Amino acid sequence: EAREAREREAREKEAREKAAAEAAAKAAAAKPPEEQISAKEALDRGTRSFRGGDLDQAIKYAKQALKQDPSLSSAHKLLAGIYVQQGKHCDAKVHYQRFMELDPNSPLITRTRQILQNPEFARCQ
Repeated sequence: EAREAREREAREKEAREKAAAEAAAKAAAAKPPEEQISAKEALDRGTRSFRGGDLDQAIKYAKQALKQDPSLSSAHKLLAGIYVQQGKHCDAKVHYQRFMELDPNSPLITRTRQILQNPEFARCQ
């Protein structure tokens, strides 16, 4: 009788450990949900990250802003500036061009066109 109780306890303990391990594996595999903030807030955070030198975080926030609002021209301009800092001029050119398409009356259009005249952008399509 005592042996049966020990065996039952061992089986129950094993089942609990297995369930706990499965739950832990499931939790580890689950991707944490993206923080729900507005496109404007994501852009603001991206701009602050860029100014603070955290380019990876700035990219994350700029992309999050564009995911929520693809027509947010300032997010394209921010991404372009980040990519220039990283030396990714062809990626930057895509976003500078999108910025100009979305906001053709921006006071920054002339400066953006000047930037795109730099030799670093010549090899980009």
